[in-house]
Amino acid sequence: MRSSYVRSILVAAVAAAAVAAEPEFRTWTSVSGAKVEARLAGTAPDGAAILELRDGRRVRIQAASLTEADRALLAPGAAAPEPAAPATAESKPAGEEASPAKKPAASKTTKAKAPAIPMEPTVPPSGYGTSGQPLQAEWPLGQVVTNIPCRGDETMAFHLYLPRGLQQGRKYPVLFLCGTSSGKATAFARYLDGAELNGFILAMPSVGASENFDRAMTSMQATISNVLARVPADPRRLYASGFSDSSRVAILAATEWFGHPAAGVLLSGVGGGSDEMAKLPKSAAVAGLAASASVLRWDIACTVYKYSKTKYARAFFFPGRTDWGSPALIADAMTWMNACQLRDEKGGRPEIAREREALVKSILDRVEPALDARPGWAAEWIEFLQDFPGLGPLQGRVRTAAQKLEKIPAAAAQLKAVPEVEKFARKHFATSPKAYRKDDANGTPEAKRDADALLAKFKDAEIAAVITEFGAAASTGGGH
Repeated sequence: MRSSYVRSILVAAVAAAAVAAEPEFRTWTSVSGAKVEARLAGTAPDGAAILELRDGRRVRIQAASLTEADRALLAPGAAAPEPAAPATAESKPAGEEASPAKKPAASKTTKAKAPAIPMEPTVPPSGYGTSGQPLQAEWPLGQVVTNIPCRGDETMAFHLYLPRGLQQGRKYPVLFLCGTSSGKATAFARYLDGAELNGFILAMPSVGASENFDRAMTSMQATISNVLARVPADPRRLYASGFSDSSRVAILAATEWFGHPAAGVLLSGVGGGSDEMAKLPKSAAVAGLAASASVLRWDIACTVYKYSKTKYARAFFFPGRTDWGSPALIADAMTWMNACQLRDEKGGRPEIAREREALVKSILDRVEPALDARPGWAAEWIEFLQDFPGLGPLQGRVRTAAQKLEKIPAAAAQLKAVPEVEKFARKHFATSPKAYRKDDANGTPEAKRDADALLAKFKDAEIAAVITEFGAAASTGGGH
């Protein structure tokens, strides 16, 4: 059952909330002088402002981070409805400073204290199986800290996030992220929930791949050496992730610069070539994310199904034309990669056994309330957990959830549809990353017939939206 799941496809469905009589957009200013254009969506119970950006995404900002004039606009008790997906912030949020890469003479930047920007995860903190003293580190837990100067070359800098539940005496996985057009720390917003759920330390150079590819590579190498020397990193669990052009930097990090076998890579929109992917260790987990209506479905399908030679490789296709995955989908991909490594680790490290059990509990805590609302998504996770090692008393919860899902037709349809959709993607997309450029290769009559046949069988499955878009010509545009 595990093998059929390992290379399955998970579809992310994010609901959009309708809002009426909303406040006007205005400029909000932090005490450090940084600005963001947004409107007030509400106030959290702890007094934090919930701001909605122009693209519809939300960011949570502590009142203490805002100017006195802006704090006066916060209405106590005016709770904001929670968005369907974790908050993201693609615009420059209050508290973020410009990347020092644009100013190589970093005398001011490097001597100033690295500021924390008010982005927060939406999931509760976890101890990952243990309850010890909080980690004493150079930087605070639970805050995105920006522009930390690299030791050895202070013209380079990196951003860092240490999850809230980290403890003294333990080592934790690290995910190194490379940005695209810039090295703004706002890219972390998509990863915060995944970091908290799995105990992943996040690190990112302050130069993006599209901004300056050569410098991004050099900065990533400096970031890796600095982070591994300055945080309690688990050398057996080092990951890399990138969006679009920055996926190349992520693959180089995983195959050339870690100094240890990589545990996995998470690639959004653009994947890797056959030679690059062949360098990954067989034990690594490869997660590829792409929108089902984007031409990048060819790139990710080739990366996952054709070029990857690892034990675990999985494509996460989601409806729409955007190239990047949502925070909820990225959290699923991070959890899947973490689970693959925890499942297979040998050596008997006691903290890993406890963390393995804590991760299963975390997955069940998220899945059980969604059995009726998202039976397809829940069924995929429950199938994955049924032969997971060391379940102990949690086996009963897995069994109960499986029994409930057996009575829901949409859950059964999803489990049957997933391997069929993978076959479709292998046939029509895992040919060449640029196959869509050929005459009549994008949206072929054969693909439409195959998709229609799948829809006739699996119209009730959650993945039906992906199947529909797979049968149509993909957009050559796209957004993020």
